[in-house]
Amino acid sequence: MSMRRTGHIRERSPGSWELRYSLGTDPATGSRRIATTTVKGNRKAAEKELRRLLRTLDTGGARRPKPDDGSGMAHDLACRSARGS
Repeated sequence: MSMRRTGHIRERSPGSWELRYSLGTDPATGSRRIATTTVKGNRKAAEKELRRLLRTLDTGGARRPKPDDGSGMAHDLACRSARGS
């Protein structure tokens, strides 16, 4: 039976919350993998987002995306210019 993932919430500045949650251990190195994200809003919104992220991981949903290499932004800009917005 695997251990349930946990997370923590910290207020970085008024209205900005840092979420840190466990992704489990790296099978190759055995070290813990930690994901960090920021949520704007109140603490209740941050708690809701943390629950959503943990539930997604627990149910085998989408994994944390790889670091952005900038190609996503280029794609977004291309789509916007094609739409004329």
